[in-house]
Amino acid sequence: MKFIDYDESFSQVVVKLWRDTKFKTLNIVDKHSEEDYGHYLNNYLHHRYRIRLCLEADKVIGMIVYSKTEINQLYIDIDYQGKGIGRRLLDEAKEYCDEYLILHTFRVNTNAVMFYKNAGFKIIDFGSDNEEGLPDYTMKWQKNNRC
Repeated sequence: MKFIDYDESFSQVVVKLWRDTKFKTLNIVDKHSEEDYGHYLNNYLHHRYRIRLCLEADKVIGMIVYSKTEINQLYIDIDYQGKGIGRRLLDEAKEYCDEYLILHTFRVNTNAVMFYKNAGFKIIDFGSDNEEGLPDYTMKWQKNNRC
């Protein structure tokens, strides 16, 4: 496995990973097209966040999108979950952050909730202000465990 910075040549495969994993995890059909995802990825996320990919034999199997204070996206191919890839990507974001990281995750995604709790994140809020309309958690990780 290797970990690299995102560039737009990976756009199609990253969008496929993102949409497929989201569908398999949440069992909902996304209302946005692949083109919408690609546009959002390349014209918004890529310019405002750091994006890292995990590749195995040149296949994208994981992605994380983060800033100094936020995890915006973290998706690992279903077939590769539980192998430490998400933890490694999350650790990169923790090293990069200044003091804390905030993220949102859907409550129905119990595997993700447990993953983040095991990584030291704490639930700090509840809501459903997302385009899917699903209940979610706001979670926070603080350097030096001062959450």
